[in-house]
Amino acid sequence: MAEFPRAMLMPHPTSPCAAEKDANGKVVSREPFYIKAPGVIKDGSTSSTPVSGIDWYPTLLELCNITLPQEQAIDGVSLVPLLQGEKIKARPLFWHYPHYGNQGGEPSSIIMEGNWKLIHYHEDGRDELYNLLEDVGEQNELSSSESTRAKQMRVRLDQWLRQTNAKFPTEDPAFDASKRSVSMEADQDTAKSGPRKTACTIPESQLQTKQRLVGKLPRIN
Repeated sequence: MAEFPRAMLMPHPTSPCAAEKDANGKVVSREPFYIKAPGVIKDGSTSSTPVSGIDWYPTLLELCNITLPQEQAIDGVSLVPLLQGEKIKARPLFWHYPHYGNQGGEPSSIIMEGNWKLIHYHEDGRDELYNLLEDVGEQNELSSSESTRAKQMRVRLDQWLRQTNAKFPTEDPAFDASKRSVSMEADQDTAKSGPRKTACTIPESQLQTKQRLVGKLPRIN
């Protein structure tokens, strides 16, 4: 049996990006990976090229000298050229998160081009734009001052969503804004005082209707 180099992929959160952030891509774009592939990577080498989780599949196949299956649609690209000190073609990166998360994430879609990232929130339709080179912690929202750039990136994001036949959340007819407010106040109290020692006093019916949209999870065939 042939012996292939063992690759170790390990994400690691770094400050200030991982601090006080939600699940809507504000950590995704600043999440480094440590990769160990003896015989492929020069010790101590680094790369600042943005990559995505969709790239690991073609990367691991190439590391193992396995040809990409022709019958499969491959979304990512192999990172082996980067590991060997070369370059890969510049490209926008996309994320689609059409549901709520258990860490505060809202339904959203994201495009990142170069140093710029635009987040579109499906619940209220707002866009947020950040310059990642100057604002690594994503604290300075620029969609108003950079309105032309924001609109252009939004067009490309919408095009990608159509091309991929993305699923979107729908309005929840049982949504009650007042019940969400009660739940959010309870969450804030918990954040200040720590986990409650007694059961939450908010009725289950309120917890079920605090989200405006019904999220869509991707189907796995």
